[in-house]
Amino acid sequence: MSTLDKPTFEYGPIARGSYHAMLWSTLLVGLFIPRYVFTYILFLIFLGIGLRPLLIATGLYQHFQEHSANRDDRINQKIKQGYNRSHAKENSRQKDKINEMRKKMMPKKNS
Repeated sequence: MSTLDKPTFEYGPIARGSYHAMLWSTLLVGLFIPRYVFTYILFLIFLGIGLRPLLIATGLYQHFQEHSANRDDRINQKIKQGYNRSHAKENSRQKDKINEMRKKMMPKKNS
């Protein structure tokens, strides 16, 4: 199976941990609220089996991925701008040194 064949959708650690906690809490629901056990189990089956295909089929997963990527790009751009602003003097000194070194390395013109 190549990497392109693998599904790109994966639940994160928080979602997986929450789902496992809900699975274990089925016993508590059965003990304290027995009339909701059947509904609770159906809900867990939907979360475990049906949610991923639903998110992919409706395009919500792709929309979320695009939104996350755009948000990350904006954050990275702000970080870069802040870094460049705070290090402007250092960057200009470094550029001056580089230009000075280039001038020194240029072949001298014979007149």
